[in-house]
Amino acid sequence: MRLLIDENCAQAELLSRLRAAGHDVETVVAAVGSGARDEDVVSYAIAQRRAIVTKDIADFTELLSDRDDHAGLLLIREGAHERRMNASDLARAIDNISATYSRIDSYVLALNVFVW
Repeated sequence: MRLLIDENCAQAELLSRLRAAGHDVETVVAAVGSGARDEDVVSYAIAQRRAIVTKDIADFTELLSDRDDHAGLLLIREGAHERRMNASDLARAIDNISATYSRIDSYVLALNVFVW
C-alpha cells in the first residue's frame, strides 16, 4: 500500500514495520512539513495517491466525507472503549486490510477493527 502517515502516529517502530512488510511509506513531516494544515495533507495524499493513516478522526473524516477521489483513510481510534494499539497492532491491521481489499480508494476504515 502507498501510505501517508500523519504526524500524530509516525512512530519509528511503525514506519519500520510497514516498510519491512513492503508498504510504500511517507510521513507528513517529510512530505508536507511539520505542523502542516490538514487541507495540505489531504491535497498531497490525493495528488500522490496515498492513503492517510491518522488518529485525527474528526478533521480528516470531515475533509474527505464528500470526496471519492482519495486513496483511502485509515483511522486509529483511541477512545475509552477502544483497545490501545501499539506499532505491531497497527502494522498487522494495515497488512490485514491490504490482504482483504485489492483497493481502498475512497474507503474510510478503522484500523482497530482489523487486528486479528
